Amino acid sequence: MLLSRFFYLILSVALAAAAGILYVAQGFYNRHTERWMNEALMADASSVGWFLKDDARARAAALLPVALTPELRESLAKASESNEISKEVRAKAKNALSKAAQDVPEELKFYAMFAVDADGRVVGQWNYFHREDKDWNLGGHAVVADALAGWVRDDAWMTDRGLTRIVARPVER
Repeated sequence: MLLSRFFYLILSVALAAAAGILYVAQGFYNRHTERWMNEALMADASSVGWFLKDDARARAAALLPVALTPELRESLAKASESNEISKEVRAKAKNALSKAAQDVPEELKFYAMFAVDADGRVVGQWNYFHREDKDWNLGGHAVVADALAGWVRDDAWMTDRGLTRIVARPVER
């Protein structure tokens, strides 16, 4: 009888030791798995960041011929100098954007393009419907304000089409 109670005590100590060892092993495994996953996520985040930066630079470079189009530069200059944007200036800007959009390489095709004057008003757009008689201002957006200040910027906006990549480049006179 004494031997069976002693056996139960030894068995319970061995079971407690095994449970403790398994608890420590699980904690060790969880810590190492979390560290490995964090390292893998950081590596993925860096490669996605590099891809997005490269894509933004390529798209900003694709916008350079658009920004250097003389018709577009003239129409934006006229719109910036006047309080009201005439229909002729809007049409000229829209035609310049349409011509320039055809020269963009196929892998960098834009969903839409906008020409914005110095006050942030949209003078012309390509492949985007908006009423011509209503003034439309994009100057309040940070990426557009930075482009109006002379910087090349990119951003991501949530639009009706989902997450949309935005690239803005200044047009200089």
